[in-house]
Parts: sequence; C-alpha cells; structure tokens
Amino acid sequence: MKYKSLSKDRYILRLEKDEEIVNSILNFCTSMTIKSGYLSGIGAIQSADLALYKLESKEYSKKHLEGPFEIVKLSGFIAMLEKDIKTHLHIAISDHEMKVFGGHLDSAVVGATCEILIEKFDVELSRYADAEIGLNLLDI
Repeated sequence: MKYKSLSKDRYILRLEKDEEIVNSILNFCTSMTIKSGYLSGIGAIQSADLALYKLESKEYSKKHLEGPFEIVKLSGFIAMLEKDIKTHLHIAISDHEMKVFGGHLDSAVVGATCEILIEKFDVELSRYADAEIGLNLLDI
C-alpha cells in the first residue's frame, strides 16, 4: 500500500495487486490513529466476500464471488467498537457483462489497483450492540 496525506485529515491510499482491502484499511487506520471517518473508493478486484443482513433472523447471508470485477463504488464508515477500530463497508462491483453485485463487504482481494479516499473526523464515533436490530449501530 502507498498513501499520500492530502491534509491533516484526508488521505489517499493506493492498494496494490493481491492486497486484501478490509485488512489494509484497518491496518492503515490503526497506524495513523484514525478512530472515526468516512471512506470512498474505486478500483478492480479478483474476488470478494459479500453479505446481506436479514433482520428477521439477525443473520447474514454470504456469497463468495470470483472475478475479475470493477469496483463501481466502495464506501463506508470508520468507528470504534469498544477498544477496536472497525469499518462498516459496502461495495458495488460489476463483471465483464456489466452486471452489478453489491452488499456488505467482508473481504476483497485487489486485482489491478484500489484507490481509496479516507476523511478523518474531528469527533470520535463509536458503535454499540443493539439487541433489537442485532447490529452494532453508530452511537449518535
């Protein structure tokens, strides 16, 4: 991974081929002490593990996809959960027929490149476990 600071609170990352996106973002945020923020990205991936949350059962249905795929849109939030930095990411990807797949991003492996803009927030966001919904919601 390579990165450049655009300002004291904004960074652009370029992930390399074969890097895993979610872990790379978490490692970067940990190393830069980014405890809350927003990110957006584009690029290309080899594979992805996506999920869809089912409120009725409070479980995720999961799907593994093998590419190549273009990242149409990667976005999400960075927030604290107890003492850990966590991401909540969603992704839309398209295949060679321009069919789009999307959902919650569990993991993805970079194909050619992935370019991500991270904006660090001045306030610390945290998440809490909501028993009724079954998810870790933003505490705002």
